[in-house]
Amino acid sequence: MRDVKRIILTHSDLDHVGGLAALQKATGARTYAGKIEADSIAAGKPSREINPSGFSLRRILFTLMRPFFKATPFQVDEILTDGQILPALGGLRVIDTAGHTPGHISLFAPAVDILFCGDSMVSDEEGLHGSRSGVTWDDAKAKEAVRKQSALGARIVCSGHGPIVMDATGKFPL
Repeated sequence: MRDVKRIILTHSDLDHVGGLAALQKATGARTYAGKIEADSIAAGKPSREINPSGFSLRRILFTLMRPFFKATPFQVDEILTDGQILPALGGLRVIDTAGHTPGHISLFAPAVDILFCGDSMVSDEEGLHGSRSGVTWDDAKAKEAVRKQSALGARIVCSGHGPIVMDATGKFPL
Protein backbone atom coordinates (compact mmCIF):
# COMPACT_ATOMS: atom_id res chain seq x y z
CA MET A 1 0.00 0.00 0.00
CA ARG A 2 2.99 2.35 0.32
CA ASP A 3 3.01 2.61 -3.50
CA VAL A 4 0.00 4.93 -3.24
CA LYS A 5 1.43 8.46 -3.17
CA ARG A 6 -1.64 10.64 -3.86
CA ILE A 7 -5.33 10.41 -3.10
CA ILE A 8 -7.38 12.82 -5.20
CA LEU A 9 -11.00 13.38 -4.24
CA THR A 10 -13.40 14.59 -6.92
CA HIS A 11 -16.09 15.45 -4.39
CA SER A 12 -17.13 14.94 -0.77
CA ASP A 13 -19.98 12.43 -1.03
CA LEU A 14 -19.72 9.74 1.63
CA ASP A 15 -19.27 6.93 -0.88
CA HIS A 16 -16.07 8.68 -2.00
CA VAL A 17 -14.65 9.87 1.32
CA GLY A 18 -15.96 7.36 3.85
CA GLY A 19 -12.69 5.43 4.06
CA LEU A 20 -10.37 8.38 3.41
CA ALA A 21 -8.86 8.62 6.90
CA ALA A 22 -8.10 4.89 7.03
CA LEU A 23 -6.72 4.85 3.48
CA GLN A 24 -4.46 7.82 4.13
CA LYS A 25 -3.22 6.29 7.37
CA ALA A 26 -2.47 2.96 5.66
CA THR A 27 -0.64 4.55 2.72
CA GLY A 28 0.82 7.78 4.06
CA ALA A 29 -0.33 9.37 0.78
CA ARG A 30 -0.95 13.10 0.36
CA THR A 31 -4.59 14.05 -0.15
CA TYR A 32 -6.05 16.55 -2.63
CA ALA A 33 -9.46 18.12 -3.37
CA GLY A 34 -11.00 21.34 -4.63
CA LYS A 35 -11.71 24.08 -2.05
CA ILE A 36 -15.48 23.62 -1.65
CA GLU A 37 -15.19 19.86 -1.34
CA ALA A 38 -12.12 20.06 0.94
CA ASP A 39 -14.07 22.31 3.31
CA SER A 40 -16.89 19.77 3.41
CA ILE A 41 -14.48 16.89 3.98
CA ALA A 42 -12.95 18.83 6.88
CA ALA A 43 -16.46 19.24 8.32
CA GLY A 44 -17.25 15.55 7.81
CA LYS A 45 -20.28 16.22 5.61
CA PRO A 46 -21.16 16.37 1.91
CA SER A 47 -21.05 19.72 0.12
CA ARG A 48 -24.79 19.52 -0.59
CA GLU A 49 -27.79 17.60 0.66
CA ILE A 50 -28.79 14.51 -1.26
CA ASN A 51 -32.48 14.82 -2.03
CA PRO A 52 -33.49 12.14 -4.53
CA SER A 53 -36.61 13.33 -6.36
CA GLY A 54 -39.92 11.55 -6.68
CA PHE A 55 -41.33 8.60 -4.82
CA SER A 56 -38.82 5.86 -5.49
CA LEU A 57 -36.92 3.08 -3.83
CA ARG A 58 -33.77 5.26 -4.12
CA ARG A 59 -35.44 8.10 -2.18
CA ILE A 60 -36.71 5.76 0.53
CA LEU A 61 -33.27 4.13 0.93
CA PHE A 62 -31.45 7.49 1.11
CA THR A 63 -33.89 8.75 3.71
CA LEU A 64 -33.68 5.62 5.88
CA MET A 65 -29.91 5.21 5.65
CA ARG A 66 -28.79 8.86 6.01
CA PRO A 67 -28.56 8.82 9.84
CA PHE A 68 -26.29 5.74 9.82
CA PHE A 69 -23.58 7.04 7.52
CA LYS A 70 -21.20 9.71 8.77
CA ALA A 71 -17.81 10.65 7.40
CA THR A 72 -14.87 11.25 9.70
CA PRO A 73 -13.77 14.88 9.37
CA PHE A 74 -10.44 14.99 7.54
CA GLN A 75 -8.14 17.84 6.52
CA VAL A 76 -6.82 17.35 2.98
CA ASP A 77 -3.20 18.28 2.33
CA GLU A 78 -3.61 20.39 -0.79
CA ILE A 79 -6.36 22.41 -2.45
CA LEU A 80 -6.64 21.90 -6.21
CA THR A 81 -7.70 24.63 -8.65
CA ASP A 82 -9.17 24.59 -12.15
CA GLY A 83 -6.40 24.32 -14.73
CA GLN A 84 -3.75 23.13 -12.27
CA ILE A 85 -1.43 20.46 -13.70
CA LEU A 86 -0.36 17.59 -11.44
CA PRO A 87 2.84 15.59 -12.09
CA ALA A 88 1.20 12.30 -13.05
CA LEU A 89 0.40 10.56 -16.35
CA GLY A 90 2.36 13.13 -18.32
CA GLY A 91 0.43 16.02 -16.77
CA LEU A 92 -2.93 15.54 -15.07
CA ARG A 93 -5.11 18.64 -15.51
CA VAL A 94 -7.70 19.61 -12.88
CA ILE A 95 -11.05 20.57 -14.43
CA ASP A 96 -13.89 22.36 -12.64
CA THR A 97 -16.94 20.16 -13.27
CA ALA A 98 -19.37 21.58 -10.71
CA GLY A 99 -22.87 20.22 -11.09
CA HIS A 100 -23.08 16.90 -9.29
CA THR A 101 -21.76 18.84 -6.29
CA PRO A 102 -20.82 22.54 -5.97
CA GLY A 103 -17.07 21.90 -6.05
CA HIS A 104 -16.82 18.71 -8.12
CA ILE A 105 -13.59 18.32 -10.11
CA SER A 106 -12.48 15.94 -12.82
CA LEU A 107 -8.97 15.13 -14.04
CA PHE A 108 -7.77 14.82 -17.62
CA ALA A 109 -4.47 13.32 -18.78
CA PRO A 110 -4.13 14.47 -22.43
CA ALA A 111 -0.84 12.58 -22.91
CA VAL A 112 -2.73 9.28 -22.55
CA ASP A 113 -6.29 10.53 -23.38
CA ILE A 114 -7.78 9.46 -20.02
CA LEU A 115 -10.54 11.36 -18.23
CA PHE A 116 -11.27 10.66 -14.56
CA CYS A 117 -14.74 12.17 -14.22
CA GLY A 118 -15.76 11.23 -10.68
CA ASP A 119 -19.57 11.40 -10.53
CA SER A 120 -20.03 14.11 -13.16
CA MET A 121 -20.85 11.10 -15.36
CA VAL A 122 -21.60 7.47 -14.60
CA SER A 123 -21.24 4.47 -16.85
CA ASP A 124 -23.18 1.27 -17.28
CA GLU A 125 -23.69 -1.41 -19.93
CA GLU A 126 -25.43 1.20 -22.12
CA GLY A 127 -22.54 3.71 -21.98
CA LEU A 128 -21.99 7.11 -20.35
CA HIS A 129 -24.72 9.14 -18.64
CA GLY A 130 -24.69 12.53 -16.96
CA SER A 131 -25.02 12.82 -13.20
CA ARG A 132 -28.45 11.57 -12.10
CA SER A 133 -30.94 14.38 -11.34
CA GLY A 134 -31.99 13.05 -7.96
CA VAL A 135 -28.43 13.25 -6.62
CA THR A 136 -27.25 16.33 -8.52
CA TRP A 137 -26.79 19.75 -6.94
CA ASP A 138 -27.41 21.74 -10.16
CA ASP A 139 -28.71 20.00 -13.29
CA ALA A 140 -27.78 22.85 -15.67
CA LYS A 141 -24.19 22.99 -14.38
CA ALA A 142 -23.99 19.18 -14.53
CA LYS A 143 -24.94 19.26 -18.23
CA GLU A 144 -22.37 21.99 -18.87
CA ALA A 145 -19.72 19.84 -17.13
CA VAL A 146 -20.52 16.96 -19.52
CA ARG A 147 -20.22 19.29 -22.54
CA LYS A 148 -16.87 20.57 -21.25
CA GLN A 149 -15.59 17.01 -20.74
CA SER A 150 -16.87 15.85 -24.14
CA ALA A 151 -14.85 18.61 -25.82
CA LEU A 152 -11.63 17.18 -24.35
CA GLY A 153 -11.74 14.21 -26.72
CA ALA A 154 -10.75 11.57 -24.15
CA ARG A 155 -10.50 8.03 -25.51
CA ILE A 156 -10.82 6.43 -22.05
CA VAL A 157 -13.28 7.55 -19.37
CA CYS A 158 -13.11 6.37 -15.77
CA SER A 159 -16.16 7.33 -13.74
CA GLY A 160 -16.81 7.04 -10.04
CA HIS A 161 -19.53 4.48 -10.70
CA GLY A 162 -19.53 1.85 -13.43
CA PRO A 163 -17.06 0.25 -15.79
CA ILE A 164 -14.26 2.03 -17.65
CA VAL A 165 -15.42 3.23 -21.06
CA MET A 166 -12.85 2.50 -23.76
CA ASP A 167 -12.99 4.23 -27.17
CA ALA A 168 -15.19 6.92 -25.60
CA THR A 169 -15.16 9.25 -28.60
CA GLY A 170 -18.78 9.91 -29.56
CA LYS A 171 -20.14 8.18 -26.47
CA PHE A 172 -20.57 11.26 -24.28
CA PRO A 173 -24.16 12.17 -23.34
CA LEU A 174 -25.01 15.58 -24.80
